[in-house]
Amino acid sequence: MREPASPARVVPEWGDVAIGAADDAQSVVNAHGPGTNYIVKAGTHLRNFSVQPKSGDRFCGEPGAVLDGGRSLASAFSGGPST
Repeated sequence: MREPASPARVVPEWGDVAIGAADDAQSVVNAHGPGTNYIVKAGTHLRNFSVQPKSGDRFCGEPGAVLDGGRSLASAFSGGPST
């Protein structure tokens, strides 16, 4: 019997933009054009990760990255992608 295929894994590449735990994630996204790859760095992102991505943006979290809205944010990502 064949084992089921593993889900595709996004592997960060050089040139990706880091979003640190102390960064305001939307400000980082606003500073870059559409289609940017973001690395959400390890650590607890407390109440600073509420993002409306741009078209083609991709987000990949490092092991240990925790998005904690502190019950003050409805979600980490909002709306459809903007341009």
